[in-house]
Amino acid sequence: MFRSLLKKRRACVSDVALENGISEVSATQCLRALNSRGLLRVSRVSRWVEYRIGHDPLVSGTEELVEALCTQLRGKGDVIDRTFKDVTAFTHPRRILIVGVLTRHKRLWFSELRALTGISTPALSKHLAKLRRRGLVDADGDRYCCCKPRGSVMKTLVGLVCQ
Repeated sequence: MFRSLLKKRRACVSDVALENGISEVSATQCLRALNSRGLLRVSRVSRWVEYRIGHDPLVSGTEELVEALCTQLRGKGDVIDRTFKDVTAFTHPRRILIVGVLTRHKRLWFSELRALTGISTPALSKHLAKLRRRGLVDADGDRYCCCKPRGSVMKTLVGLVCQ
């Protein structure tokens, strides 16, 4: 959806729904979610609501994130899949916590990471596995570390976590 707005500059809900092959209700929900996170600007034109890409200055970090998303989504290859994987690495507060702790401590044993985060063993294992699949965390046996982030979106998100 963000990429289709990037191509059009601005669009109403029906345009976005048609372009993405979804219902107008689903398009509305997604557009509102992006807007509430400070990634879109909304304006009313007569009875239409138009959405366009633009950061909300009241939401910290959105300027950098919008710029990174635009840069990455204008790229070549499977940028949609890469971008999806990048952003879903940070959709849970525990994963954000893990990345923050690993970034500050460089390399930690599982038990140290568990003690510093207070996350249960099963939950920590699950979140570490997802972060490894996203290419953000690496393991050497039972020791974990953050990998150098790849791509503009991942770099920006890691930077925001470390602020």
